[in-house]
Amino acid sequence: MFDGLSRPLLMAHRGASRYAPENTLEAFDLAMRVGAQVLEMDVRLTRDREVVVIHDATVARTTNGTGPVASLSAAELLRLDAGHNFEANGETLFRDGGCIVPRLEDVLKAFPNAGFNIEIKDRGMAREVLDVLHRIGPQNVVLAAADDDVMAELVTFEPSCPLSLCRGEVKGFLVDAYRGRSLQRFRGRALQIPVRHHRFAWSLLPVATRRVIDAAHAAGIEVHLWTVNDPKEASDWIARGVDGIFTDDPSALHEVFASRW
Repeated sequence: MFDGLSRPLLMAHRGASRYAPENTLEAFDLAMRVGAQVLEMDVRLTRDREVVVIHDATVARTTNGTGPVASLSAAELLRLDAGHNFEANGETLFRDGGCIVPRLEDVLKAFPNAGFNIEIKDRGMAREVLDVLHRIGPQNVVLAAADDDVMAELVTFEPSCPLSLCRGEVKGFLVDAYRGRSLQRFRGRALQIPVRHHRFAWSLLPVATRRVIDAAHAAGIEVHLWTVNDPKEASDWIARGVDGIFTDDPSALHEVFASRW
């Protein structure tokens, strides 16, 4: 997993999304310039079955358009302004600046030296994602899917790249870890979890703890935390043994990570 990249991994959450529109070439470029090793992104499928990089099921939050991604063609998405709604320090610096909703293929080609953490958001698109990866051939990819059904579909294609654990697997892992039971065997090799538990309605347990980290490592599974933007907090988690951290602000955390490399 992410062969050749130093640990801990500095992972840019949707790119340097604090300072540039998320999931755009601009955000990914900025992240790489300030030292990120892995670009995290979300992918969905257009009406004409192109794999595009966007988080939401609709385009309204991040562009000047409306409607579901699945109802638009790749060409229609390309005409939208992906920087229209982005603000930093009260300024809309990227509006009308040429930001687009990129295709996955374009992102992979633009950053050949990056690692990629790609979360598949839609059901029924695993084949298209794997076709893009096969065609472009990036060296370092981890495929993620929170949705259990999306992950189950992905596994049927037997991808050659590593996978993360999906939501149901994370739940089972945490319960087993806290009960001290023998851990289940998972196809996934990355436990990608939030620092705190409030996003998981099914659990009153804390999510990221030393017990969980140690249990994952004993099972040969890396632990990647999301989302940490404070250097002190990042340093504390690295000291506890996490293997990677997703951040909106890789520039703020770079010094902490570089001192460990």
